[in-house]
Amino acid sequence: LATQIEIVSTAQKLAEVSATIQIASQSFQSQLCNYSYLLPLIERFDKADEKDVSFENLISPLATSFRISTKGSPNSRLDSYFKMFEMIAVLNSIVLLSALPQGLREQYEKEIWADNKNQYSRASFGLWVALYRRLSNLYKQLRLADENKNSHEKILNNLPFGTDFYSNLSNPDVLKILDTIPEKRNKFGGAAHGAIVPEIVAQKTVSEIHPSAMNVFGKLSNAYSALDLVYSQSMKKSNGLYTIRIKRLQGTHYPYAEQDMQTETDLNSESLYLYNPVSKSRLELLSEFIKLVQCEHCGNWSIYFYSKADSKKAHYISFQNEIHEYTCQPSGLLNQIGKSPALPGRQ
Repeated sequence: LATQIEIVSTAQKLAEVSATIQIASQSFQSQLCNYSYLLPLIERFDKADEKDVSFENLISPLATSFRISTKGSPNSRLDSYFKMFEMIAVLNSIVLLSALPQGLREQYEKEIWADNKNQYSRASFGLWVALYRRLSNLYKQLRLADENKNSHEKILNNLPFGTDFYSNLSNPDVLKILDTIPEKRNKFGGAAHGAIVPEIVAQKTVSEIHPSAMNVFGKLSNAYSALDLVYSQSMKKSNGLYTIRIKRLQGTHYPYAEQDMQTETDLNSESLYLYNPVSKSRLELLSEFIKLVQCEHCGNWSIYFYSKADSKKAHYISFQNEIHEYTCQPSGLLNQIGKSPALPGRQ
């Protein structure tokens, strides 16, 4: 009973705070001169979130990218927004691709890669968005086909986390917003393309992009909110149970928290997993596309995403604060992608 009372009280207070913010926003939109009254209120809310409590339960790549985009100069925020949108296209593509069993990836290779897998030897922002859209369309196709099947035959129901997760991840509103961003980055890319945009132009562009960023962040928060991102480090087995030492990549916290988790099935070492701590479902992310790496130059642990490959090396980048590139031997699908020479330029 005491817990129920606290839950109800929390819901009421959250509703009150949400209403206050909404009223303040409407007041500001209708009367811009109210800024002198509203600014202290906004600063109090911002100060209350200094410890990033809003992001604690969200996987690190999303939480960190969004948090970085809310801080700094207009040019810095603009560059961070573009990085965040690109990271979202890359991350969601990797998750959707990882969830497909190998047999389905082979069966639907044309639908996934559009008969042009080799162009991903140098993966641009625009190419990631195109891959994300094709994968989303494939999941929609699979979902429609599942409607005429028995429960045990439904493909998406039998993937980790179930149908709703992949429906949320393939949200058409997110794709519609991402479709508009590469062109904006090419026009106002600032630091991303070696130039500095005039501050007034950067601020105007940030103001235009911000509502889209909030929309995307809200929808993806719903999709990922029940999941942890974990990295398996070591494992022991005793009495039929595996005790696995993991790094838990949640929120904006660094160093990443380390803890033990117990499971009846093992995890591959040095791999990243999406993990539901309630249902115990997990999804291993394709390691050729995403890695957690300790930088040999500065010692920091960072999440690296695939960028480009040839027959000898695969190159990875971080969308957060890590300035050093990571390279290694190509593996998995990159052995096919890296066979052709990298295409010039990035979109």
